[in-house]
Amino acid sequence: MSNSLLRLPKDPITEDRLPLKIGEQVSQTQYNTFIVRRESPGYKFELKADGSVFVVDMAHSEHEAVIWLLQRYFNFANGVAFANAPIKAWGQPFYDEPGGAGTLVAPDIAVLPRNNYVQAPLNPYPGPPPGDRRGNPHARVICEIAQHQSTSDWDVKCRSWLQQEYVRYVFGIKLHGMRDTHNAQGQNHRSMTARLWRQGAPPPGYTQWDFGTLLKHSQNPTECNIAGLPAFQVQIPTREIFWDPPILAGVPIHHGYNAVAPPTVVVNNINIDLYEVQQEVLNTQLNY
Repeated sequence: MSNSLLRLPKDPITEDRLPLKIGEQVSQTQYNTFIVRRESPGYKFELKADGSVFVVDMAHSEHEAVIWLLQRYFNFANGVAFANAPIKAWGQPFYDEPGGAGTLVAPDIAVLPRNNYVQAPLNPYPGPPPGDRRGNPHARVICEIAQHQSTSDWDVKCRSWLQQEYVRYVFGIKLHGMRDTHNAQGQNHRSMTARLWRQGAPPPGYTQWDFGTLLKHSQNPTECNIAGLPAFQVQIPTREIFWDPPILAGVPIHHGYNAVAPPTVVVNNINIDLYEVQQEVLNTQLNY
């Protein structure tokens, strides 16, 4: 199939059509060219092993609101630092697909250290040490937000990032469909799932929270009903954003190595309050 046939339909794409196939027998080069051009930044794409290309998600307001809030949480650790902040929380930089063979992938949020705090890639993209397509350090924390993407595909996408050992944590949020019932504020009830994967953690490899207004597959309310509840705080050690072991012959040397955050970082942990995430979604979604 030629690159000209890898394109979006002329009629509007709605969530009920997802996942939507937009190409077949597409080469890796054709796919990479398509997504780098960013002709349709409001969509998430996926290249399958058989060369099929699908639209798997759409960036509706609540999806973007969660990204905005999470970026604020990570930037909080920078304190008053602004232009030269030690922590960057970028949206959709391109990386080599972990465990893949050159397919480009872009997370919703990539959290990485400022260049002067870690080793720059010794070799051109993708490294080692690994970096993004522009030669910047690889993200140490990845965030993936799924709205229309299936739970199973979201789970696979999040887990795939851990094939790159420089990714120390993956934080994923899945927004399930709105319910027909409403809360006292007139907002549609909604189930939401969060998972935090840690590099090297024993099976299942993640901690999970059911933090929407109703439990998934249930009409029962969750206990996530006020800010500050210890059970609904997600903590990511700030030092892990600066994970940068010495490299010998292209291989990171882990023995005896401990990541250390620079003194300009003002908190020991990135603390994400899932109640605040829940409220951001409820206040952004179209309730009807």
